[in-house]
Amino acid sequence: MAGIDSLLSASVDAVKRSGAIENAALMATVSTVNSDGTVDVTRAGDSYPSVRLLTGYLIPTVGDSVEIIKTAGGWVCVGRLQTVTPTPQWVSVSLVSGFTNNGNTNGTVQYRRIVDHGSVFIEWCGGMSWTTSGSPPNGGQFFTMPAAARPLSQRSVTAAAGGVPTKIDFRTAGECVIVPPSGVTTWCSVNGVRYRID
Repeated sequence: MAGIDSLLSASVDAVKRSGAIENAALMATVSTVNSDGTVDVTRAGDSYPSVRLLTGYLIPTVGDSVEIIKTAGGWVCVGRLQTVTPTPQWVSVSLVSGFTNNGNTNGTVQYRRIVDHGSVFIEWCGGMSWTTSGSPPNGGQFFTMPAAARPLSQRSVTAAAGGVPTKIDFRTAGECVIVPPSGVTTWCSVNGVRYRID
């Protein structure tokens, strides 16, 4: 009898995963992000492996609440559902000790996450100052980005520091590091700086 129960249970699970008796759309949670561009999701104890993603769902993350739909080609993840209050469009940065906001009256250093032509970018505005000419404090690291804003590989961009082109590195662990040339003045504008994270 136990063998029959196991067979029936396995059959029911297989039918549920096939979508044959499900609604057209289901709520689920991402359990695994796969290297082939799919995700595994779970719902009410059931697993749905290798669910394909729509192009707009750019950064799938374990724990995301998502909607999946059954198509002729299998299950497809429509995207992530907003489960918290959205972050304001511009986020003010808490600079590390030795740096101050409003360098050369450029305003408070802020960033925002934007989508442009299907790619995700971090865009910056404002300016910062520091005290030692040519040698910013903390090795030049002025901020650490949250995980959702970190690039998949290092991005090096050019900013303006005292009218001199200056490099800023945005690293995969979140470090934002300014690397000014020798003798540059003690401020930097990040207005218009942006980098792609995907």
